[in-house]
Amino acid sequence: MTQVTLFYQGVVQILQAAVTGLAPGKPYVLGLSHDPTGAPPLQALARTNTAGVAIVNRVGLRRNLGPTGGADSRRFLVIVEGTISEPGKLLQRQVP
Repeated sequence: MTQVTLFYQGVVQILQAAVTGLAPGKPYVLGLSHDPTGAPPLQALARTNTAGVAIVNRVGLRRNLGPTGGADSRRFLVIVEGTISEPGKLLQRQVP
């Protein structure tokens, strides 16, 4: 289970995710995907190498983390196994 908080600080926003249920010592990627299955391309927000639990913080410009606009702008927050360059199996995704 993951709990995500988004803090709007004017032009900058902070995304904080408290992630649980991950296997210790494996790499994971927290990112945004246009596909609800987490299929690439994936806009990586953070990578983790955890002990089963992680607190992930990401600071970025508001336009980099928010919707891109247009009819196909819906993106899903996902956690996948693997690395930023080689994302793997979907583990968790945003529930609508």
